[in-house]
Amino acid sequence: MRKAVSTKAVVIIMCICLITPLFPRVTMAADIPSPLVEAHCEGYGWLPAVTNGLTAGTEGKACQLEALKITLNDKNGNSMIQAIGHIANLGWSQGWKNSGEIIGTTGQHLPMEAIKIKLNTPYDQQYDILYRTHISNWGWTDWCRNGEVSGSVGMAIQAEAVQVKLVTKNSVEENQQGSVGSLTKPILTSSAHCSDLGWLSTVGEGEICGTTGRALQLESLIINLKDFSGANGVQYRVHVRDIGTMGWCSSGQAAGTTGRRLSIESIEIKLNQMLANYYDIYYRIHSSNYGWLGWAKNGQPAGTSGGAVPAEAIEIKLVRKTSPAPGGGTAYYDLTINKPSAPMISEEKNDYVQKVATFINDSRWRNGAYYGGSRRPYISSYNGIGCCAYAADFIKYVYSYDSFGRGIAYNNPSEIRTGDVLKVVNSQHWIVVLSRNGDSLRTAEGNWTNGTVCISDTAYKVKNSTLYRNGYRFRTFSVGYHFR
Repeated sequence: MRKAVSTKAVVIIMCICLITPLFPRVTMAADIPSPLVEAHCEGYGWLPAVTNGLTAGTEGKACQLEALKITLNDKNGNSMIQAIGHIANLGWSQGWKNSGEIIGTTGQHLPMEAIKIKLNTPYDQQYDILYRTHISNWGWTDWCRNGEVSGSVGMAIQAEAVQVKLVTKNSVEENQQGSVGSLTKPILTSSAHCSDLGWLSTVGEGEICGTTGRALQLESLIINLKDFSGANGVQYRVHVRDIGTMGWCSSGQAAGTTGRRLSIESIEIKLNQMLANYYDIYYRIHSSNYGWLGWAKNGQPAGTSGGAVPAEAIEIKLVRKTSPAPGGGTAYYDLTINKPSAPMISEEKNDYVQKVATFINDSRWRNGAYYGGSRRPYISSYNGIGCCAYAADFIKYVYSYDSFGRGIAYNNPSEIRTGDVLKVVNSQHWIVVLSRNGDSLRTAEGNWTNGTVCISDTAYKVKNSTLYRNGYRFRTFSVGYHFR
């Protein structure tokens, strides 16, 4: 009987030994090594080391974290980790550091901004390394793991503390909380719908969205900008001819109209609160006849209203609050009250305006001066008479050209813009476009009434690709020349 019991016991023990490898080994908390973290902070130097995911650094004191030492070795003293810091003015240039090595700088007053930590092989098969960063004006980021970026990059925001811990592989022990693991400058893009062209290609931040120098009105606009969490980061609305101010649009939505030939005249753009804590959004409008206006920001209007002056392009920039503004100047004009004067116009525009003013006030070319069919140019060497000679003198005086061929030719009146020279058939009449304001042209032409010069603010208009004089279709448009 005693022998039977002994035999049964041996069988049971053997069965247990055979079954045990089928079950995974349970790793107890006591088996998991704990990283030792030391922080060097502005005004404090090296602080006492902490373990078990406790805070290394400071909170609520606005003291920048400047360096770290993270120590995590196996039982044989081998480094289990590598870590790298993103340092102000240095970026990631210091390279990866092993366990116990200094990450960052001391004595240089350079804040750490972000960190990445990863496990060496084979420890990365058994564990995950978790870490998060406390950054200025934000607080704690979400937990990151295994080489992800924690902190901020490209935003000049100092880190102030970190927490680091080691957990079993794919552990759900630490639920990721908070908002985002890292902050990087959001990507801003925009695209424009322009008359006669439709939707243009998407452009990046600081690039021209729309057209300049082609007299093509901006009709609709899409701005794309997400915040750090991936949510909508921007709102914008436009003022449209014959409609007025339209409703607010969010990232990716089209503001304005298409297919109705209604121009955008002004715009307002603002950031959501998350982005507004760190950035200002600047934007400026290229307006028909006035060129580039000044910069507006953070919801201010840019462009014009009340004068039917189309916007033609926009430029948008996202600027850190600690960085200088892109420029000055007047960004918006209510044309029912005032109009921009020459000094408000861009330098190139202003130079053109001054030359035109001198030209049309000169006794040779002012309103009413004789420039009949026998009059040849005063200063140009071009072989023409009358209205042709007048136009030749204009391009010589303003642009220093002796030939219309120096300009860029076009055949559609919708392309007429400030500074052009036009030719219409039926007696080969030449017209100088002193300026264009929406559909209206300010013109000068020789050999008009009794062979004299006629300068007019109201005689000519362009509608639906047709040139009109005093409300009537004016002869047949032959060719126009751009010189600017």
